[in-house]
Parts: sequence; C-alpha cells; structure tokens
Amino acid sequence: MPARGGGLAHSQVVVLGDSVAHGAGDEHGLGISGWLARYTGMPIENLGVNGARTANVRALLRNRSAQSRVRAASVIVVSIGGNDLYGDSTARVLARLLPGVVQEITLAKVHGVVA
Repeated sequence: MPARGGGLAHSQVVVLGDSVAHGAGDEHGLGISGWLARYTGMPIENLGVNGARTANVRALLRNRSAQSRVRAASVIVVSIGGNDLYGDSTARVLARLLPGVVQEITLAKVHGVVA
C-alpha cells in the first residue's frame, strides 16, 4: 500500500459489502474503509451495509448512484460472503451440515457480485 502522497493518492476507492466493510465489530468503528482512509490518506466511498449478504450487494449494484461510484473507482474492495454462510440460524446449520456445498454456493454468489 502506498504511503500518503503515493501513486494512488488521487484514486477513487469504493468499499462494498457487509458489516466488516461498514465498520461493525471494529472497536474503533472504522471498518475497512476507515482504516484504508487513515493509512493511505485517500478518499474512500463506503458502500458497506451491516448484515449484507451477496444478494444485498447485487441489489445495491443495480442502483444508478452506486453504479456511478463503482464505475468511477480506480480501486474496489469487496468484503462479502460471511453472512451468507453464518448470517442466521438456518445458514449456520447448513454450513455445519454441508460445509463444502454451502461454501461453493457462496463462492459462486461472490463471483457474481465481482463480475
């Protein structure tokens, strides 16, 4: 990662995803976007949503404003998939009973978001 004033200083960075992206659970409340901004000095657009699953991020990406922000980005950081695996009791049970299957399904959904 470049130091302040480095090669990416004028880049637009967008963070998409779940609570990790948004900042929940971080004792400082910064999340990925906050830490990136702190250590790079770059402007960061945080589109993370607490509790988001891959379907939520796909829906967000259908929004014209979000599409515009993502298109303008030089760097896109995605944190998604954990809630698909463990976001509710049904997901947790399935992840324990059929871990390989659930992981493959979730990975396919993540690939869909990235595509």
